[in-house]
Amino acid sequence: MGTLAACMITASLGMGALAQDLNQLKAGHYVIKEIGCTGGGSAASLTFDGRNLSGHYQVCRTDPISGTRFRSTCIESQGLDRRTIDQINADPDKTVIEQSIVVRSPNEVVVDGVVYGLCSQ
Repeated sequence: MGTLAACMITASLGMGALAQDLNQLKAGHYVIKEIGCTGGGSAASLTFDGRNLSGHYQVCRTDPISGTRFRSTCIESQGLDRRTIDQINADPDKTVIEQSIVVRSPNEVVVDGVVYGLCSQ
């Protein structure tokens, strides 16, 4: 029983550390570094709201799994029908993906091997 409790505590501490690493990223609009900030954005862009990393025309909830693995649960969100994080669970069309997210610095993040840089806050 003691070993199980120790494993559970270790796992929860590790997940907290990962969430903290993601929280070290500055909130703002990120674009693939290879494209750069003057290259527009669209599908090559992500938005970080200080807790969640969302793709273009999406709103996502980003949850740590283990190591550098995160689960993103996303719904479409664009135009006049802007959606919120609170609407994710109720949406039958939500998308769930697992991805590797590594924060290199407060202005740079690597998602599944693709490097994104901060363009605007």
